[in-house]
Amino acid sequence: MAEQAPIVAERDASMIEKRRLAADSRIKPLDDKFLACDPLPDPENEKDLTTEITLWKERIDRTMAQAIDNCQKAEDVIKNINKILGEALAQYDYAKVAWCQKYITELRGITIGKYDDICAEILLYIENYTKYTDAEIIELKESAGSRKMDFSQKPEFDVTETQPDLIFSLWANVQAKSQHFRKI
Repeated sequence: MAEQAPIVAERDASMIEKRRLAADSRIKPLDDKFLACDPLPDPENEKDLTTEITLWKERIDRTMAQAIDNCQKAEDVIKNINKILGEALAQYDYAKVAWCQKYITELRGITIGKYDDICAEILLYIENYTKYTDAEIIELKESAGSRKMDFSQKPEFDVTETQPDLIFSLWANVQAKSQHFRKI
């Protein structure tokens, strides 16, 4: 037994070390972004950023609210990139400055494209936005008095969505007939 004591002690030390390494390998420190439950891509991680940009480009926004929400997320990413841009400018890192400006320009271009797409969607289905609700018709009938009015559609409409950094509004004059004037 005395002969085996050094071998057993060495084996026990080896087993303890392997157990410690196995425990350490199972515990992965979580990323601060993950702990903060931040759904935005990390601008420091170019793979994460380009993946989010590609997915956003391919995603179709069906409502103006959805489009503005996604554009606000892009604006939040741009804020994070601007922090990196400020540090790059302070350190005269012109390659990083160009990188930041490239992604800011790309995100802003997608935002403008999203605005164009949602405007086209609204104007394509404009009749959904120009119909009076029942409450509006009752209110108009009461205010019109004896005047003859067209209750089939609104003469104009305005759709506005706001976010902390963005305000988007679309106004359209959809009156079918021009105002007729009587000769005096």
